[in-house]
Amino acid sequence: MTRDEALRILGLPSTATSDEIKKSYRNLVKITHPDRDNSPGAQQRFILVQTAYEILTDPNQRNRHEQEQARAERARQERERTAREREEWKRQEREDRERVEREARARTERERQEREKAENEPESKNDDGSIGDYIGGGCGCLVFLGIISAIFGAIQESCEERSPKGRGIKHVESREYVEAIEDFDEAIRRDTTDADTYYRRGRAKAKLEQYADAISDLDEAIRLDPNNPYAYLYRGDAKIYLEQFADAIEDYDEALRLDPEYGIYYIYHKLGYAKVKLEQFSDAIKDFDQSIRLNSKNEDAYFNRAFAKGELNHHQAAMYDYDEVIRLKPSNYGAYNNRGNCKDNLQQHAAAIYDYNEAIQLKPDYALAYYNRALSYMELGKVAEANNDFDKAMGLAQEQGDTELQQNIRSVRR
Repeated sequence: MTRDEALRILGLPSTATSDEIKKSYRNLVKITHPDRDNSPGAQQRFILVQTAYEILTDPNQRNRHEQEQARAERARQERERTAREREEWKRQEREDRERVEREARARTERERQEREKAENEPESKNDDGSIGDYIGGGCGCLVFLGIISAIFGAIQESCEERSPKGRGIKHVESREYVEAIEDFDEAIRRDTTDADTYYRRGRAKAKLEQYADAISDLDEAIRLDPNNPYAYLYRGDAKIYLEQFADAIEDYDEALRLDPEYGIYYIYHKLGYAKVKLEQFSDAIKDFDQSIRLNSKNEDAYFNRAFAKGELNHHQAAMYDYDEVIRLKPSNYGAYNNRGNCKDNLQQHAAAIYDYNEAIQLKPDYALAYYNRALSYMELGKVAEANNDFDKAMGLAQEQGDTELQQNIRSVRR
């Protein structure tokens, strides 16, 4: 509880004297004492009045209380920041994974077509150049064998689809992850040595955000088949969600070692993100560099690299990355806002306001952009415009439940 909050509880202005504080306290104690007030919440109101008075009259008590408040506020802000980053990470992870899986399917399809082409190439001609024998009796035999092979292949495929594992795979394709896990459970009861089933069940659990259970399954998949790079990749993803960033980096490194070609730009992007969370900004930038070299259209890699550069106070370089994000995705309001921050740090306040204007135009309820624009207006001495933006930012922050931004606005305006 701050001094201003304590004064508000006692119903006093910021200019209240010691005598006024004591008088208001005595009056409120008479009203709020539990012996006089039996209404719900009376006890809590009485405690608030007592605490407010102690903070206003006892400097040591006020300091202790403010320190406790500050610690609690920092912890709450960290939880909220982590939650926001987790949502953003989910979005990036989903989009990146879909791109990687599309590329993997395309590569698998190309390999299948190449195998079929090689298998279907006709036998070489006889030495005398005649192919009559092949067209004759030999051809009938080959056709018959081909029909038999096709029939057995269809039967085998049908049996696999009806098996618990086959059903589980079908459920995953339909995004029915709960049903898929039940089928994989049955498959594992029948065969506890199939690494692929553990791997698939782990991925299904990750889709349901059961990250700890997913890691257990992927652990077993890796124990049974330590050469599956995808198991390391998806275990790394699950560890990211559980904020086990150092362990995630080890898994991504192993996935790259086992298969340097699979989803490589995606893995480098994840490595960079994990290193940012560990505040290893220089190493993170190197990974984002590699990701961008492999996929120059990945705007998320530019965005995250810009953030890492900003943390190292390389604001000009960060601004160039935000330029690229905006070129690739002109609707990215966060990039405009962050580029505005870079310009403010470079004392380019008028140019920063232009970026905040763009961010607000794209997202009219973007409270943070109003707050940042207000700071720029203050630097330019435009007090009226700054106050208007602070008011707008406060109203939006209250509607959106952003207590961290509300606290920042109060601190600036004192």
